[in-house]
Amino acid sequence: MFPETERTLHAFHALKHAHALFGRPAELPPGEFFVLDRVGHLRDQTGEVNVSDLHAGVRLTMSAVSQIVAQLERKGLVTRVMSAADRRRIVVSITPEGEALLGRAHRMMDEIIGELMERMGERDAEQLVELLLKLGRVIEQMRLEKAASSEEEDTCLD
Repeated sequence: MFPETERTLHAFHALKHAHALFGRPAELPPGEFFVLDRVGHLRDQTGEVNVSDLHAGVRLTMSAVSQIVAQLERKGLVTRVMSAADRRRIVVSITPEGEALLGRAHRMMDEIIGELMERMGERDAEQLVELLLKLGRVIEQMRLEKAASSEEEDTCLD
């Protein structure tokens, strides 16, 4: 293994631990937190949220999103009701308990990120954010290229 590969894998492993830090404030597994957070965010933007909206925003399968929404509903953090405008759509709403949990989690994450950035220093922290955003764009581009390549291979086999 190349030294760059090993260092990069160690960095990704460290990020995995950071991810766990952010899941704890929400008292939820990371997937549930991100779906709950997305419900709150989309509700603020569009007013009405359905599972398809969530699926597009969290990059999980439709089935996984549906399962997570069901788990959040069992925990009393969201509700699902039929849309008054379109009876084929199920609207997901955040409950007061979900709002309270999300508020606590956001405050705790602000504190955690604030401390991380303070420990790193302003310049390094800004650089890190820019590099992480760039990394996300590159990964997404590679993912899309790989998906397109797989579709082309599938087409060639027909």
